[in-house]
Amino acid sequence: MLLSKIHNCDALLAEKQGLVSIVWKEEFLFPLIGEADKAEMIKMADSICRK
Repeated sequence: MLLSKIHNCDALLAEKQGLVSIVWKEEFLFPLIGEADKAEMIKMADSICRK
């Protein structure tokens, strides 16, 4: 497991059997799971915003 930053919040990133999971908490808890590489998943997580 790795620690990362999403929107200046601590995020947990894990990779297992080809799946990358990122979880971070702002006002709500956000999970993101997919088969893209870690860098792409971090970009996707950074692009998520609440309206």
